[in-house]
Amino acid sequence: MSGTEKHLEQIKKISKENIDTYVQTSTFTDEIQDAIRTHIQLEYKSWFFFRKLGADCLRSNVSLHGFPR
Repeated sequence: MSGTEKHLEQIKKISKENIDTYVQTSTFTDEIQDAIRTHIQLEYKSWFFFRKLGADCLRSNVSLHGFPR
């Protein structure tokens, strides 16, 4: 078996497994997982709002700090 075949075999084996078993630690409780999920959602919403605000300001020719461009 060549090196490439060995790597493909390992990739195939890992691809079939649940990724959470590699990412999650045994100390994660449901509360910690929920807190992480909530934090990620909040960061995503904040980023999306700021991106939309920047696009709106660009369309109206006003910089984010309030002065015309």
